[in-house]
Amino acid sequence: MVDFIVIGAGSAGLHTAYYLNRAGAQVIVMDRWGVGAGGSGAAGAFISPRLGRGGPLQRLTNRAFHHTISLYTEEFPHLFHQTGILRLPKDRRDAERFQGYEEFIDVSYRRLSPEELPYLKPYAREFGGFLFPEGGIVDAQGLSRALLEGIEFQRAEISEIKGVRGGFQCGGVTARGVIIATGAWGALLPPYIQLGRVAGYRIDIGGELELPSSIHKRISISKKVGGRIAIGATHTRIEDPNSLPPLPPVPHCWMRPDPWWNWGRWSSSLSSVVSVPASATISPLQGGSGILKPLREGRGSTPSAALEGGGLSSEALSPTTSSTISSTESRSRRRSI
Repeated sequence: MVDFIVIGAGSAGLHTAYYLNRAGAQVIVMDRWGVGAGGSGAAGAFISPRLGRGGPLQRLTNRAFHHTISLYTEEFPHLFHQTGILRLPKDRRDAERFQGYEEFIDVSYRRLSPEELPYLKPYAREFGGFLFPEGGIVDAQGLSRALLEGIEFQRAEISEIKGVRGGFQCGGVTARGVIIATGAWGALLPPYIQLGRVAGYRIDIGGELELPSSIHKRISISKKVGGRIAIGATHTRIEDPNSLPPLPPVPHCWMRPDPWWNWGRWSSSLSSVVSVPASATISPLQGGSGILKPLREGRGSTPSAALEGGGLSSEALSPTTSSTISSTESRSRRRSI
């Protein structure tokens, strides 16, 4: 008999197993798809504080933010990139909310004026923003594997949990306790627990764009790390975690090279916003909170279609012939790592 079985090898399950293991418990993690095979392994993975008016949820979230920064910088520094996060208001109404939030910000930040953001397009920098220098982006797949080091993993689909003398049994294993961390899949949960499911897309691209920090407006755009820029993930509420249709496969994708940042400011080959040839890979992933699975066709798709649910305007990102981005095979992440 082990101490704990953790069902679900996403972020919640893996962090739980990590801390239990560190405390000396014997833990087994089970997942039907693999380690970080769902939303946790394909998420935007931006580490950013919560803005608000000082309520309990904001205080709890920002305590978790500080704890996460400490954990990742001390234990996984090679997987956490402290790029800073620039938060921009979506519109004038949102900018008014930002003013009310400032007195309740309980993490390190700088308020930046529009004049301090010359690399952004005018409509994006109109209201300035908050820069959170401690924020950043984590390698979601790498972190998933690192959290599991020294912990037994079994790839198994668990359909029921049986009560036995002294504990519980599932997947042929008996444990004193079972922790359910299955994300959007709630089949093992009692019916009175209702889940709100979110689906979305993340797109990774390569190119010449160099930003001073990661940026969030309606969706997140990362500073380039390892030659890759992460865009997303978008968020769309869904009822069935298996219901999100795949994006239509196309042989090539086109991305307009002048979203709400100014490519001319950050590309050495430009003095103004012009068309920029870019050789880039794109790997759109789809699914829900705890799902985010690769496209069933395994092909790339247009960034604008993938980002439509995230509210990014067609002006910022739309299919044009300005810059060609080659689509590549999307490798399945439904595997044991």
